[in-house]
Amino acid sequence: MPSDWTAHNGAAAIKISHDQCFVYITNSGHYSIAVFAIVGDGELALVERAPSEGEFPRDFNFSADESLLIVANQNSDNMALFERDQATGRLTLCQKDFAVPEGTCVMRRL
Repeated sequence: MPSDWTAHNGAAAIKISHDQCFVYITNSGHYSIAVFAIVGDGELALVERAPSEGEFPRDFNFSADESLLIVANQNSDNMALFERDQATGRLTLCQKDFAVPEGTCVMRRL
């Protein structure tokens, strides 16, 4: 969290990319997705905190090739779609405000 953040926050979803280079964590109070690079001997380095484009990001998932990430924001009843840079881990907003009432889980079809 930013050093000046004093409000409540909690992690709702934590996932590691398949290449095991990045960790993604939803921040439900800060309304963001934290991206960390896995460096050295399992240490984490912050890459970015991307706004989730809604309130209380509850869950997210990757596309099959992990080029996209979609997040469900429970309290604002929406989802947002991000392009994922597989080399840097960074997220770029593609589209937001997909209406999803009380989204709490993002499943991926196999």
